[in-house]
This record gives sequence, structure tokens and C-alpha cells, in this order.
Amino acid sequence: MELECPDGTTLPVGTGCTYGRWNLGAAADDNISREQFRLDPVDGLADVVQLQVLGRNGNASRLITLECSWIPTRPSRKHERTIMPCVFLAAAMVLERQLSAPSDSLAGGDHWELTDYLDQGMSSVVATGARFYVASRMETTMFKLQSVSAKANFPAGTKRPRSATAGPPAKENNQPPTAVVDTGQSQPDGPGDKACFQLLYVREIPDWANRAPGGCRLRDVVHGSMKWVLASNFMVDMTWLLSACPHLLQAHQLVIVHGERTPDRVGAMKAVAASAGLANLVVHAPPLPVQFGTYHSKAFMIEYERGLRVVVHTANLIYVDCNNKSQGLWYQDFPRKNDTSPATSEFEQELADYLKALRLPQAPAQKAEALCKQHDFSSARVHLIISRPGYHSGPALKKYGHLRVQALLARETFPAHFQGAPLVAQFSSLGSLDERWLSKEFRVSLSAGLSSAGGKLGLGAAGAKGLQLVWPTVQEIKASLEGWRGGASVPGPAKNVNKPFLQPFWHKWGGEPWGRQRAMPHIKSYTRYEGQQVAWFILASHNLSKAAWGAVQKQGTQLFIRSFELGVMFLPSLEARYRQHPNRGFSCTPQAPPAHPSAEDASTCTIVNAPPADPLAAAAATAAAGEQGDAALAQGLPAPEFWTSQAGTDDSSDTTSSSSGTSRLIMPIPYMLPPRPYSSHMSTDQPWCVDIEYSGVDSLGHNINDPVQGFYGQLQPPD
Repeated sequence: MELECPDGTTLPVGTGCTYGRWNLGAAADDNISREQFRLDPVDGLADVVQLQVLGRNGNASRLITLECSWIPTRPSRKHERTIMPCVFLAAAMVLERQLSAPSDSLAGGDHWELTDYLDQGMSSVVATGARFYVASRMETTMFKLQSVSAKANFPAGTKRPRSATAGPPAKENNQPPTAVVDTGQSQPDGPGDKACFQLLYVREIPDWANRAPGGCRLRDVVHGSMKWVLASNFMVDMTWLLSACPHLLQAHQLVIVHGERTPDRVGAMKAVAASAGLANLVVHAPPLPVQFGTYHSKAFMIEYERGLRVVVHTANLIYVDCNNKSQGLWYQDFPRKNDTSPATSEFEQELADYLKALRLPQAPAQKAEALCKQHDFSSARVHLIISRPGYHSGPALKKYGHLRVQALLARETFPAHFQGAPLVAQFSSLGSLDERWLSKEFRVSLSAGLSSAGGKLGLGAAGAKGLQLVWPTVQEIKASLEGWRGGASVPGPAKNVNKPFLQPFWHKWGGEPWGRQRAMPHIKSYTRYEGQQVAWFILASHNLSKAAWGAVQKQGTQLFIRSFELGVMFLPSLEARYRQHPNRGFSCTPQAPPAHPSAEDASTCTIVNAPPADPLAAAAATAAAGEQGDAALAQGLPAPEFWTSQAGTDDSSDTTSSSSGTSRLIMPIPYMLPPRPYSSHMSTDQPWCVDIEYSGVDSLGHNINDPVQGFYGQLQPPD
């Protein structure tokens, strides 16, 4: 077997290959002037890399040996020849840059976080824990290295600082990741207690990338003996919805709350439902009191005999959104109230307020109001983040939009290392922004919160170091599962995207952690992070626009919002309360797997060091909270830590977090933290603009103006 070097030469395995300086972008200041690696065959594949690094002055020579085994998602001799040398070289350099103490070895189970990208034929090399994910810029093929061990020899006196963001060691797993198996039951009910949210299933990506919580389908949560269902969405293809979630046909009533604005779409919904035998259908478009607003919320509210299921997600109810794109979904089941339940809760008030704003027809409105009053939401793991069109002032000023986020964060205390930490905003549509709104209003709201060391968390660094906007490049759209057509669901016009003040903020979608490089984002998410730890996280329908988040007016006394939006905010304090609550793990569908993690299933999160809940004491505390809502329940409880994760890893098998010994909850955030900035010298790193006619054929062989299939009238194919 021959290996092809980036300089175009080929060589037999075992002869080695020497390069000049390898440009790693952000690594330009590293003391590396020459790299040498040697590949030796084991069972026909190279698995040993030796990297010799010399300082600029020729001193401080060191040799690193990296031993790897891998499982390619699509084995190919071509990829073995052209990709593997780059993979190993980058992996060794990642290790070299992280080595830190006067020690001779680095165990493969050690944990580090770093992202590097190569300029010659590679899109990205991502290392987290003892895992590497590599995507070819040419074919976007992905490889997963299953085990890593490394040794490094240092001159006397060389320091080996540990990564400041490093968590505990990642347990090695030498078995290939297993795909999610559809049992006909609710898959998310199993890991639902372990993962903050789910990623929707994507076709044509590796099986390991669809492993729970990365492979949820709508039918997994919209299923069972449903009595009453409210489905809220911007776009609804009734033909597809009933084929994807066939149990809806048995629901006593289905209420569709939608953002479709053409009579033919409404008529099509009713006609399809009637032909399918769904007689009790209500179709409602909420009134929009403000010009240019939309109804954009995406949610389900499902009544079962045992309780109520609330689902908030990011996908339109159409085929392409639920099969080809990166999407997020949260849900939780709530029981009916009993004698120990509080009279109300903050979540109940938020939900009731939102439902009232929809101005449903009388009968569905009364039903929705009754369901809110009948169910106990005091165990809610999230806050609802609502945007409601109109002018809001007085008591309503901080009930909606980004001011609601600010109010919720302002009452929370976070670990001191989040002071000045960067913010991430990831979205799939961009409004007409101005610099003042982004920096002085939106960013200020997301920077709220108190530090455990005293004072406020604060804004952090100026510019892109403090606020990172994740938006796909033209090349990412072109190489996606849908090709150019995928860009239609990322509707950022050039007049908005190409504003000069925005250019330093752009960061690539990437998608490596969960194998979603080719599944373009329709998910919307917002977070604050330090290393791989997350202070809080928002999953929402809100794109980055004033219409969605609101704009402050009249010297801060009024908030103006154009559109309906709905999201959820995850906070450690809410998770701590949930883990002490007697309703933890409650499920409306008892045939599903148990909601609590077991020792055998640590694929997404391991809960440790959390005191066992006393059901009687917790129930008494719940009742005592009464009209106070939720605040009393969280006092004095340990706050879990939120950490990012990658598909197919056992990061959650650690027993404690490195910083405080508290429990640890893994979040399947589908992009890298930190996100990768655009590279200005690379022609491919241009922000996608939906109204520019780009040249060239896409991943499907199509030009940008080729006709495409419509969004409606499709069926969900069998798996």
C-alpha cells in the first residue's frame, strides 16, 4: 500500500515522509519548525505515527509516538492513502501541544479538548477526550478513532501544563458505536433522564451519529394512546405528518396551530386529514397584530390518560426538516396534580400565558387552559422562553424575548470561571441587525448572571472572542446532504449576512461532534461556555433577529416583538431541583424503558454524587412551595454541571466532575465548543447567502438553479 503526501509524492508504508512547516492557522505562534512522521503497517493499515518536533532555534527536540486504531465509516483505499497521513500528523500535533509536565507519558485515557484544522485537503480535525473526528473537504467522509495512546520524551525542565478546560479522563471504549434500534416504543423515554435534549435522526449519516440522544424521531415522542394533541408549527405537511406519526390518527382531537398563510395550504391540511379518517381536526392560525411577524413556534402538547407531554423542538413538520437537517428536541411528561402538588408553578404560568396568546377557538382554548390547571409542572427541567408579538411594558416588560432571558439569568449564580466567558449564538436565519442591538442589547441580556466569587458574570471579551455566531459557509451548504437546496432553509439574504460589522463574528457550523457536517442546521441554540463546560443552554425556534427576540424602545421601558417564538432554557439549578423531585422520571407512556440511567447504559450521562431523593420530604417541600412557585425547591440542592459530548463516546462514564464532585449532565451540542472561526484566506469560508447564485455543482450533482422537489405532499419512507 502506498500513502500520498500533501506535497503530491507517494511512498510505501514504513518509509516515512518529511514536511516543511505545517500551517495550523491559530497555531502560528507554536515553536514548531519541522515535523516528521512515519507510518508503519499493522494488518494492512498504518497505525503508528512518530512526530519529531524541533524548536525554531533547533533546540528542544522531542519525539512523540502515537498509536491508533480506527474504524472508518466507509472503508476506502483512497481515503487510507490520502487522509490517514494527515489524520495522524494532526493527531500527534494535538497531543504535542497539550503535553505539559515533566512527565514521560500521556495515557490514552487522558482528557483534553482542542480543535485544529489543516489547510491541505482537510476540513477539520477534532480531538475531545481520546476521540478524533476527521472530515475530508473533498468527500466529507468521517473516521472515528477508537483508541489512542501516546508517549512523549521531553528535555529536562520542559513544562507540561494541563489544559485548563480538561475534564476527567474519558473512559476508553474499544467497541464500535451501535446504532439506535427502533423498537416501536419511545426511544427518548429511556435516555430522557440523562440527556438535556435530543437531536433528531438524520438519514445518510453514520449509525454512531444517530445513537441516542442523537437519533430521536418525532414518532418516538408523538405516539401512544393520545387523547388530545396540539401541534404547533410554522410549516405543516399533513401528508408527511400522518405518515411519520401514524398514532395521531387515533387521537380524540388534533389541533394544528400553524404559520401557513395561504388558503391552499390550509385547505390541503383539512383535505388530507379527512381522507385519512381524522374527523376531529381544528386548524388555527394565531392572529399577528404586528406587520411582518410570523407564527414560528414548534411544539406539541399531548394529553394521555396518565398525564401531559410537552414537546419543544426546532423542525418544521415537513420531510426534509425531520430527515436531512440538524434539529433539536426537548420533551418532558407531567403527572396530574394530587394533594401534595403546589397550586401552581412558574412553568405552568409560562405555558398558560403562551396558550392564551394563541387566541384559540373557544373549545380548544378551554381544553388547553384546563390541562394546564390539572397537571403538576413543578418538576419542569426548563424555563419556557416565549416571544409574543406586540408592545410589552410594565409587568410584561421582562416576560418575553431576550429580556426574559436576562431576567432568568440575573437571578442565577454560576461558577466563577464563567465570568467573562464567551457566548455562542447558533441560528438558521438572520434578520436585519445593527451593531448596537447585537452588542448593547442582545449580548447584554445573554451576559446576565451572578458569579459564585461575587459580582456579575459580565460581558467578557470584546468582539468575536466574547460572542461567536455559528453560521454555515457556502462550502458547507454545497457539500450537504441536500446540496444547494439545503441553503433554502438557511434564509440569510446578502444584505443582512454581509454587513461589515458582522464578518469577524462568523464561525463555521462544523457539526463534527455528532456526525452532522453534512446535515445543515435548522436547530437554533444559544449558550455560554468555558472549555467544554456549559453555564446554561437555550434550544429554541428563535433565529437571530429583532423580530424574534425583541427590540427595546422608549429608553428601556418597552419591548417590541413581531413574531411568536418558543424555546426552553436549561439551568443547573432547575436540573438540581428535578433530580430531587418525586416526579423525576415520570412517563406518560409506561411501556417505554425506564427513564433513569443504569450502570450498563452510560452512553449519554452518568449521574453521580447526587443524594437520593426522599419522596416524602420532596413532596412536602413541593407542597410547602405553594404559590411561591419553583424557587423554594431548588434551595440547598447540589447543582449539576452541564458538559458537551460527542456521539459514540463514553464521556459520561466518569464518576465525578473535575471541579467540584457534583453530578454531571451531558449535552449533545452538535457543533464544536469553541466554534471554529472562518478563515479569511480560504475561498470556501464565505458566509452562506440565500439570494446569491453560486457557481458549480453540489454534492448531488445539481446546479443552484436546477428545479427541486417541493416541500409538501411527501411520505415518510420506511427505515
